[in-house]
Amino acid sequence: MGILPTPEEAEIFRNYDGAVEDLQGSAEAFLYWLVRVPDYHLHVEIMLLAMASPIQSASLIKSFAELETCCQAVISSESFKQFLHLALRVGNFLNTGKANGAAAAIKLDGLSKVAETVSNEPKVSLLHYMVEEAQAHGQYSLHFLEEFQVLQTASRLKLDELQSELNGLLAKHDEMKMRLSSASVDMKALAAGSIQATDEHFLNLKSSRDRLLSKVSQIADYFLEETKQFKIEDCFASIHAFTKQIQSVLKDMEKKAQEKIAAERLSTPVSARHERMNGVATLPRSFGGAKRFNLSGGQPLSAVRHGLDFGSENGETEPKGIVDQLLKVINRRAPDDRRRRH
Repeated sequence: MGILPTPEEAEIFRNYDGAVEDLQGSAEAFLYWLVRVPDYHLHVEIMLLAMASPIQSASLIKSFAELETCCQAVISSESFKQFLHLALRVGNFLNTGKANGAAAAIKLDGLSKVAETVSNEPKVSLLHYMVEEAQAHGQYSLHFLEEFQVLQTASRLKLDELQSELNGLLAKHDEMKMRLSSASVDMKALAAGSIQATDEHFLNLKSSRDRLLSKVSQIADYFLEETKQFKIEDCFASIHAFTKQIQSVLKDMEKKAQEKIAAERLSTPVSARHERMNGVATLPRSFGGAKRFNLSGGQPLSAVRHGLDFGSENGETEPKGIVDQLLKVINRRAPDDRRRRH
């Protein structure tokens, strides 16, 4: 609205009684005619509001929809309910005999305490045990880790800020309608279409907001929180942090499993390792059974790998390379196998 003439400038153009052709340029001619339009200032504001409201409404509706989707994901996730039930059972067991040993539900602040409860084993928490239990029992699945990936983006949205933005748009819209009520009949007729369009945009916007607030109330009841003090963005941030902790535990478990496999390989008897180093191998079953043979025939294994020719006792040239020697061993034993079958 800064491009419109100030009241002082508008008064100058209204009092101008010279020829329009004598004005300096098309800009002054435009202002000359503009100030003669009844309620031009209100008309321009209504036009700008009509142009901006679809964009602003679409942005807010998208944000409200994202938050509503996340609320629905938390409420409807069966795997998350089962995991919370497991945490509740474990917590009641650990608190047996105490005042909080018969809890009926878990609140949001209880999620972080699961990872903070450590065991005697270094770097192992209660969450490690719960994840192992979840993987060992089908009803305690971890599917919610995928279902809750949407929470990372939604946790950045502030519902209070979105509502404040909405209230600002609605207040501006109501102000335009109030000013229009005292405008001329022609002005009301010109602005009727724009006002009706913005009314529809804001009606959809308020409907989206109301659906979200209903879901937020359900989430607050789900975690036994006070609705008036409940912050949905804090809820999503807590759940997202909890899922990150579970993912970290899964990585630790995978690392330990790999270390265990490596340790078992290192525990292989020394004689077996020396046997492999001397070039003793086992044929696959497709080659007629697990038959053992020496690839190098007493020769250095490095020489066989490079395909060097050492010759043989009967004057024949030994095949070069491991593959050639494999084929020779198979061909030598093939006649014996055929005689046995006949």
